[in-house]
Amino acid sequence: MDVAALARRVEMLEETVESLKRLPDRVGALEVRVDSLESQVLQLRTEMRDGFSAIERRMATKDDLTGLATKEDLTRFATKEDLTRFATKEDLTRFATKDDLALMATKDDLAAMATKDDLAAMATRYNLARMATKDDLAQLGGELREEMSSAVREMAGFLLATERRLLERIPVLVEDVVSRIAIRNEGNPGTP
Repeated sequence: MDVAALARRVEMLEETVESLKRLPDRVGALEVRVDSLESQVLQLRTEMRDGFSAIERRMATKDDLTGLATKEDLTRFATKEDLTRFATKEDLTRFATKDDLALMATKDDLAAMATKDDLAAMATRYNLARMATKDDLAQLGGELREEMSSAVREMAGFLLATERRLLERIPVLVEDVVSRIAIRNEGNPGTP
């Protein structure tokens, strides 16, 4: 083998060892990025919690809705006298009586039913139920942290094993180069 080629191989091995020595810095940079991602997930979780709390504070409760119509508001509706001016008794026979109305839903029955606002709130709760919870995000962050730690450990192990193999092979290569130079020099006694 040519001395220049052998020297080039030794240089390549040295470059490889140097690049392997820089890998721990790259792994450290990766850990920094993982930490940054973790802080972003924590910030998102905090912002989501604050947003949901703000939405919850703005929602009206049933207690907030009771008492909205006052007696004063009800005076705008027609009275029996107002109705008699517009319709005769004969006309009124077509309308429901108290007995008819008694068979229908009561105030309590109606109060137990959902209002438009209740249904809107349920739809919002349904949408919230489909979103990730704090626990889901925490679990995801933990899984991501575990995966990244595992990958870093695996990469570090690979780098150390590669470095060990290179360090074991370098003396053999150097010895091979020295013996080849010695053999070459035996053929050319005037060569140093």
